[in-house]
Amino acid sequence: MRLTTTTIRALTLPQGKKDHIVWDDLVPGFGVRLREGGSAGFVFQYAIGRKQRRMSLGAVTAVPISIARKTAEELYARVKLGQDPAGQRADAKIRSAETFEAVAARFLAYQRTRLRPRSYSEVERHLLKHSKTLHGLQLSAITRRDIATVIAAVAENAGSTTGNRVRGSLSTIFAWSIREGLIEANPVLNTNIAIEGPATAHFHPKSCDSSGLMPGTAITEQFFDCSH
Repeated sequence: MRLTTTTIRALTLPQGKKDHIVWDDLVPGFGVRLREGGSAGFVFQYAIGRKQRRMSLGAVTAVPISIARKTAEELYARVKLGQDPAGQRADAKIRSAETFEAVAARFLAYQRTRLRPRSYSEVERHLLKHSKTLHGLQLSAITRRDIATVIAAVAENAGSTTGNRVRGSLSTIFAWSIREGLIEANPVLNTNIAIEGPATAHFHPKSCDSSGLMPGTAITEQFFDCSH
């Protein structure tokens, strides 16, 4: 049957059946599913190996037949190319729920049994307080720029030492997530590590004399060149 607005309106559930699909003649796998109680919805069904997949395309009262058919045509083309639209949709739904906040909760539950109380409290603070801007982001979508922004903000507000500690905790949770199969790469890698110390000496490029420095002063090589 060619599904149209008129033919769909005339569809009824066969006697004795609680669930029935009427297939379209134009697009393979496209049909209308009738269910006991009077509901009717567009579906697209296809096979992946020996498995049958079925996707809901919306209620017939909410989605125009032209849009439903076009969607089914696009899905059919993807199947012919070897794709699995239903599997990809399910994977996307799962990944959308894997926010940094949700994964951090799992990671902290894991770390609670491994770390000493003081160390655990520090990691918890790093992830739940200092990294709060990451909480609503999908874990796999977090970029190096996102991480660098967090670290820079922490360093500015709480000092470079705390910034580096937060960086370490973030690197650990992303490394753990890789081992859990949640992501493929660690966005903390290659982010800058802040220079820690009570003071930083700024030398004139032509001066290599550090004899006047106070004990404990950090010397940073980028400020001078003593190779000449």
